[in-house]
Amino acid sequence: MLSMECVLLEPTGSVFSGKARFVAAETTGGWVGILPRHAPAAFPMEGGLLRIRTSQGEHRYRVGQGVLWVEPRGVTILAERVEALDDEGTG
Repeated sequence: MLSMECVLLEPTGSVFSGKARFVAAETTGGWVGILPRHAPAAFPMEGGLLRIRTSQGEHRYRVGQGVLWVEPRGVTILAERVEALDDEGTG
């Protein structure tokens, strides 16, 4: 299965860095889903949920304002704050 590089950053450093099969995020325009080979794009985020699917499972986060960039090599998400969520959707 195809994968892409994915990096999730907050002001204090990297929260996630690895191969992702799919990324879904709440943006100012609604939910976006990113698969490998997605066209380059930038999506502003006002804060909300972020999901990163890898070969090992899904990582879920609540993020603050930021931006999601899609480039040929993968996805970079920069958020003012990041909180990892457990299986129940709470921190």
